[in-house]
Amino acid sequence: MQTIYNYARNIVATNADKKKRDRTKAAIQFAMCQLLEKKPLSTITIADVCITAKIAHGTFYIYFTDREMLVDELLTGFVDFIQSTMLLESSDVPTDPVKKTTAAYIELFEKNTGLMKCLLNHHEDFTVPSEQFHKLNVTWARIVVSAAIKKISEKPSDSDSLEEELLRRAFALGGMVDQYLATVYIHKDSVLKNISQDKQKVIETLSFIWKQGMGL
Repeated sequence: MQTIYNYARNIVATNADKKKRDRTKAAIQFAMCQLLEKKPLSTITIADVCITAKIAHGTFYIYFTDREMLVDELLTGFVDFIQSTMLLESSDVPTDPVKKTTAAYIELFEKNTGLMKCLLNHHEDFTVPSEQFHKLNVTWARIVVSAAIKKISEKPSDSDSLEEELLRRAFALGGMVDQYLATVYIHKDSVLKNISQDKQKVIETLSFIWKQGMGL
């Protein structure tokens, strides 16, 4: 079965066969995802969400007390979606796990630009999903470091310092990748976007950086 990288589509698909209440809530979340792709969060109102979701204004408050509750729940679910998707891709016994997971992350970033923008730019406003996203980054850093240690021959006495060094590299590389993708998909920098049109080449470039930096 083909992986669905778009979280908004996943919400609708997951609730398609559920009760009307669940489908309506999914429609509200889907509407917010659509709006975040077009407008900054600060300009989106509850009225905008209701119009996009094609629901009455009062219906919104059956599910959410305010806009912040909607976004907080949406981002929390999105972080879980990122983690489950990445784990699924990495468990598929790929011949090149670095390239496979890099490709998956690029797809997730590109297909959910509005949500990624919220995670990266509004971390102080939505602490729960931001903390979850940080934990996700820590988890993946440790997974990458564990794989790197297995491939690097070091004296046992150097193992602790090696792990610390590789963790520093993993966090630095992760930040670089996020910045690169944000510049392409969120800020739409014309120069970087122009040289990033071939997605396969971008995957190759970022995979090369990960492998070189981590000694894989």
